[in-house]
Order: sequence, then structure tokens, then C-alpha cells
Amino acid sequence: MSINSTAQARKALRIKDVAAITGRSLNVVGDALRSGALTGNQSAPGGTWFTTEAAVDRWIAQGCPRYGRVSA
Repeated sequence: MSINSTAQARKALRIKDVAAITGRSLNVVGDALRSGALTGNQSAPGGTWFTTEAAVDRWIAQGCPRYGRVSA
């Protein structure tokens, strides 16, 4: 694996990046992150969300659900 492909694999994506990649709205991507349907992290409570290209690929494969699974 080259340095460029390693750096690309580790690139952090913000909500607007994911929305542009998937064609989903900012609200849908934000809801998916908050619910856990899309894996990501916040810089601080109430801060900017970040996710990875691998997480977005998994989310796309699942059909881009807005909300994660609700446990009973």
C-alpha cells in the first residue's frame, strides 16, 4: 500500500462531504451519525462530526439508513 492510498484511507469526512458523496441531505447524514446508523465521532460534545470513507462505504451498502437500529 502506498503512502497516498494510506492517507486517502484515513481521510476524515465531515457531514457536508458525506452529503456530497451520497446525495443525501445534511439532515439525513447528521441524523445517521447521531443515531449510530453511520459510524463517526464528534470533535467535542456539540462539535463537528467526522467519519471515514470506510464507514461511508458500509453505510451506503446498508442503503444509507437515516436511523440506527432501535433496541427493545
